[in-house]
Amino acid sequence: MRGRLILLTFWMLFIPFTFADNVDFYIMKVSPEEVAPGETTTLNITIANLGIDYAAYVYAILDPDSTSPLSVLGAKKIYVTKYAAEGQPTKYFGVILQNERFTVRYRVHVDKDTAFGTYTVPLKLVWRDAYNNVQSENLEFGLKVAGDPEIVIAGVNKTPARIYPDTEFTLVLAFENIGTAKAENVKVELSLPPGITGERVAFLGTLERGRQAAATFSLKAEKEAEAGAKKIGVRLSYTTEENAQEQLDKEVEVFIYEKEPANLEVAGLDTSPAKLTPGAAFTLSIQLENIGKQDAKAVKVELALPEAFSGGQTSYLGTIKQDDTSTAIFDLEVSPLAEPKSYRLPVKIYYLDEKGELHEEEKEIAIIITSPEKRLPLGLLGGVGILLIIALAWWRRRRSAQL
Repeated sequence: MRGRLILLTFWMLFIPFTFADNVDFYIMKVSPEEVAPGETTTLNITIANLGIDYAAYVYAILDPDSTSPLSVLGAKKIYVTKYAAEGQPTKYFGVILQNERFTVRYRVHVDKDTAFGTYTVPLKLVWRDAYNNVQSENLEFGLKVAGDPEIVIAGVNKTPARIYPDTEFTLVLAFENIGTAKAENVKVELSLPPGITGERVAFLGTLERGRQAAATFSLKAEKEAEAGAKKIGVRLSYTTEENAQEQLDKEVEVFIYEKEPANLEVAGLDTSPAKLTPGAAFTLSIQLENIGKQDAKAVKVELALPEAFSGGQTSYLGTIKQDDTSTAIFDLEVSPLAEPKSYRLPVKIYYLDEKGELHEEEKEIAIIITSPEKRLPLGLLGGVGILLIIALAWWRRRRSAQL
């Protein structure tokens, strides 16, 4: 009987220690289950007490040894009682009963250089049991780190800014990865509308998240290109870090301006001889310069001659290219009865543009006719000479008589 009493006493002494592990915590849910490198979010961890006893003064420590890619923004140690639910996680009161659930929340930041994968994140729980003994349990949960690239067109630049038919230009497309993962094997393909030709494919390699890269295309608006807005299709294809092939289609717009016509201006005027008098034959040279935006073809120059002039009235110059010059030459003659003065001669210029349409321009030039130099008749000059000779002989004879 005495032996049984001793055994019963010994068993009662160890009751607290026997039931010390009767609190059993399990992580029931973690939200979000997936995060991205560089992301800041609120981590919600729902825990249940599936033991047969309660726990008091419970607090949690997330990643106590900093072994995960998470950085806790704030206190790692959070008490999980009704005060925590009221926004006072540094106070503690109450107990976690059997089958009761609670949630701890942490603001966390994921390291931007974290590689994709599933990471084990430790969570330590500390509490006092029914016998006021301090207990702890180390729990773990899995957190997936992943992300997706998101590439947008960050800029469109054209050189020159104004594009005309028959013009070469450079199209530069800037792309930015605003997603949460890098994109690999990035390729850009253009779908060009009628009237625009040139390079269609560019390779950008790897585009890291938060970075930009530019694709440059050498293009040309053909002569036949119609004026107006042109849609250029942009197809972007790349490989994700999980080796998935992705593709997206976008559009950019370029505007083809109506090409300005040729503009033939009189750049110079010359006559040979330079001084013109009534009855004189001369050569008239009219220099034309094309200061327009396209070539002038089949150029013809016509003079409208007044009665004081005669001669050829038409000169053919062929093609005058943009920013080039050519000279129209006319062989003319001034009428002997022409009145000395300045004469205004109308000039008409005809040409074909690059589309074969006929254009006409009217100009005006001035030609000055001067009076001929007045000369004494030869007979009069001879008589004056004879008189001078007689006067000289008379002067010599008189001088000799005086001597």
